Amino acid sequence: MLMFDVLLRYPSMTLSLILIILLARNAWSHQTARLCILLLITSVASSIHTSPETLKFPNTIHIIALFVSIPGMGLRWWFARSLLEDDFKIKWFEWVVMIICCLFKLGWSLQGIGIMPPAHSLRYWGSYGINFLLMGHITWLAVSGLRHDMVESRRRLRFWFIIFVGVSGCINLVFEMICYSSKIESLFGHLISLPILIFIFFWMVNLNPKLNDFLPHKTHKNIDEALPPKYAFAHQHLIQLLEKDQIFTDYELNINTLAQQVGIPEHQLRNLVNQVMGYRNFPSLLNHYRIKHAKSLLSNIENSRMPILTIAMDSGFQTVSTFNRAFKAIEKETPSDYRMRQMNK
Repeated sequence: MLMFDVLLRYPSMTLSLILIILLARNAWSHQTARLCILLLITSVASSIHTSPETLKFPNTIHIIALFVSIPGMGLRWWFARSLLEDDFKIKWFEWVVMIICCLFKLGWSLQGIGIMPPAHSLRYWGSYGINFLLMGHITWLAVSGLRHDMVESRRRLRFWFIIFVGVSGCINLVFEMICYSSKIESLFGHLISLPILIFIFFWMVNLNPKLNDFLPHKTHKNIDEALPPKYAFAHQHLIQLLEKDQIFTDYELNINTLAQQVGIPEHQLRNLVNQVMGYRNFPSLLNHYRIKHAKSLLSNIENSRMPILTIAMDSGFQTVSTFNRAFKAIEKETPSDYRMRQMNK
């Protein structure tokens, strides 16, 4: 068992430290990379304080690692969301969840230094319950966004999130509750994470600049001449459907239907929309044209008495609330405020 632990624990820690250096050097400006660095730091700390007695680090390092690992559960949730959600931002709700996670983990850390906090059973079941809910949310995000995601590498990542988080994560939780041993729990965690760390390591040291596949990139314009003829024609046809035929006003429009109208397979349309037009998911493509159309209606003085609901539905939205959220996300103001500002010019 000890040899098995050494073969899993120390390679995982070494790879994590190397990845921290690579991410800090190559991608520090991106939120996803920074969250990954913090998550890896908590992972290394967890490996240190759960080391077997015969491999235990000095007591000072052990205690520091015990407390550094506290945010790990919340950081895992933040990091996964930053990968799967294009518009992910750490707001008050994310901080509330993080604080709750840390409070539960703080109890375990205090117990680790000999201080027994009250309500042990609540802390025990609460920690696993919150972890289970967060992993369930990550799995739901991976599944719900699979259909609309235009970034091919991230669509594959969603599949692995479903497998790893949805299956391995649940098995890990059951294993934790049955064994009730942080040492065995950590060993099992390394067994799961080491292959992933090895994959990420070779992916990064391969120096594949496609790390940016998971990060926002600039929209490309006027590049029909640089495309193969088949894609250039499809691009022109797609623009015609969106700008002249205003196909986006159909609230039931989906990527499969759009691909059929453009006349290319769905995977080719995904590449076209992502690589050529710069959109990372299907709703963002539709909302760009829908909001543009809504703005033209809102700024027209002849429509000053037209209800917001009518403008929303004429633009392809099913509900006013959906329209308001999409409009405010793009324009940073509500449709009513936008119309009032335009009318007062």
